[in-house]
Amino acid sequence: MRRKNTGYGLIIALVLMLSTSCASDESIRIGVIGTMSGVGSDLSVSGRRGVELAVDQINQSGGIDNKSVEVVLKDDLNSVEEALKANQEFVEDDVRLIIGHFTSGMVMGVLDYINSEDVLMLGPTVSADELTAIDDNFIRFIDSTRAQAEVLTDVIQASGGRRIMVVYDQSNRGFVNGLIDNFEILLKEKTKINATVLAYSPKNLENFMHTVQEVVRYKPDGLFIVSGAEESARLARNVKMELENVQLYGPLWANTSELLRKGGTAVEGMILVGGIDLEDESRDFLEFKRDFYDRYGEFPTFASMYAYEAMMALFEAIQNSKSTDPKQVKASILEISKFDGIQEDFKIDIYGDITRNYHAYKIESGKYRKVD
Repeated sequence: MRRKNTGYGLIIALVLMLSTSCASDESIRIGVIGTMSGVGSDLSVSGRRGVELAVDQINQSGGIDNKSVEVVLKDDLNSVEEALKANQEFVEDDVRLIIGHFTSGMVMGVLDYINSEDVLMLGPTVSADELTAIDDNFIRFIDSTRAQAEVLTDVIQASGGRRIMVVYDQSNRGFVNGLIDNFEILLKEKTKINATVLAYSPKNLENFMHTVQEVVRYKPDGLFIVSGAEESARLARNVKMELENVQLYGPLWANTSELLRKGGTAVEGMILVGGIDLEDESRDFLEFKRDFYDRYGEFPTFASMYAYEAMMALFEAIQNSKSTDPKQVKASILEISKFDGIQEDFKIDIYGDITRNYHAYKIESGKYRKVD
């Protein structure tokens, strides 16, 4: 799966010849679905770009069995109803290999339908614990929420803070419920602290401002904001106007460039779970980062890298099985089991679950820096 092993360095003439030979009517269509517009779209857009980059490189190296790979894109509009409708359209159009969604709430909302159809869905960034150890039509490329909770509770334990508050966005239920449950359990075990937990609705301005007031009234030492990048930035800006010294924490969900853009000075010093090391000097990652930046004008996120790896694993599984039948492709992924990632190898178990290494990152001077 690594770039150095897959022949991406073909000369331009050969690339053009192979690309021309891959007729559009013989293409292999891969569905990509996520929240591609509106608030909270940064995660899905970043993931989509990772898939696009992988598909470009696959096509430039000759495609799959001399057939080009075509991305069929759909926007779930962060709505379970729209997500279900879009997946039904995939099935009607005979697009049965799908990468997405990019939030747990969307996958939880469509999983019954996905399992009822001859479909295989690969989730680059969906970590809900409810999806663990289930033999279904879903394979994920991100670790469970417990792994994220462990990173943050270790940091809090080392900091010595005693008043910890958790504020969470209710819209991504599958993810937030598991993360908060694990966080509360681990925090109690490691520090004897009982966190104060508060749900809020980002779309309800009155509820949002009430949440800010409750945080200010409580005056926590540490505030764990469980939300996407844009909403985390908005909450941070409002809270920091009153509580300048509160230590902010965030999940992998919020760890994108959008948090830096929208948060500004309010998120300086914020500590988040990280799944990608932008300072990595390995050849594979430097090439990936360069290619991504050259195409999109920004650096990749964990969503970009995990989605790229999901597409490359799908590519390898199709080649290995010599089939695009969802059942055979799934069986091929589970048979291969161990894949070469960009920054680390990863293994997919018999249930389609993965284990990854996470680290704590701190925002310093507008950049994510790994915490030693």
